[in-house]
Amino acid sequence: MNIPHVAAGDAVPDLDLRQADVIDCPQITMSATRSLKRGRLAQLFGPKTKFVKTPLGVVVVSQTCDLVRPDPPYVAVAPVVTLVGDEAVAARSGRQSRFVPLPAIDANAFADLALIGSVMKSEINELLPRRGMLDTSQERRFRQSVGRRYSRFPFPDQIGFWVRPLERLSREKIKKNSEEGDVFRQVSQLRLECAGDWYAPPPYELMLTVVLPPGALPPANSGEFYEPAPGLVNEIRPGNRLASVNELGRLLVTKDRGDLPEIWSAIAESWAAECKPRQQDLRFLSDAAAQAVMGCVAGGAIGSEALTEDDYTLRRYFRSEQLDVDDLSARI
Repeated sequence: MNIPHVAAGDAVPDLDLRQADVIDCPQITMSATRSLKRGRLAQLFGPKTKFVKTPLGVVVVSQTCDLVRPDPPYVAVAPVVTLVGDEAVAARSGRQSRFVPLPAIDANAFADLALIGSVMKSEINELLPRRGMLDTSQERRFRQSVGRRYSRFPFPDQIGFWVRPLERLSREKIKKNSEEGDVFRQVSQLRLECAGDWYAPPPYELMLTVVLPPGALPPANSGEFYEPAPGLVNEIRPGNRLASVNELGRLLVTKDRGDLPEIWSAIAESWAAECKPRQQDLRFLSDAAAQAVMGCVAGGAIGSEALTEDDYTLRRYFRSEQLDVDDLSARI
């Protein structure tokens, strides 16, 4: 993949380097941890070196305000990588904090935030820096993604066993062409809220909120009245059981706007019901530790709801944490 110039006159002038600019740098220096030298990342490292090859260049991660100052004398950067197939689909979904899309570069180009290195500021002009984003909205998304990567909340370890099944489901379904995959791709965020203090002793009273884009549901306080269609309850709970998300996804397509709140609430309920520790995940714990995991959520279940970004208050945003695939898989 060649990294193109994204606009006429896109060469970066002196002292005008920005976060998300791309630098044609063939390698960067970094301190590689032992864990990074395992698996698919091992090919990037030599046996005794602290250099990482970056044949597609690097993306500036340092904040723009730090780039114009003489100190520090270096710039933090992340490699540009290409992903294809299921990996690219998952990375574009926004469920992973490790990879940030670089749409101005290529549809399959991403910044890999798991590998952060440095380039000296004095060398940057010789490395042909170029704008990496086409507009301010892309720059804002990049900035927010970097911030999210390094400000993720460390959920209590016991909670990890509860959210692991939802992580597995999200990772599996979002890559597939299915009704549930389509449903996951419509969601802005999955947020987990604790009614009390995360640092207080368990049990925790938890709420899973499926946050949807603006306009996805009728406004909660608009005064508009939507009456669900007759028989909708039976379609959502045929035979007194909750329909699968595949079935509910089909209802999203075929039903009227007034039915959407009930359908999305059922989808949120189904995903919250997935949040139960599995015996296969508890098998290496002692009996006492396994019992502590099972008892750490109040009432033995996580609550659920579906709201749009417009209706999810700022207060609740500050009280809750976003569920990332990386958050869930790294610790549990």
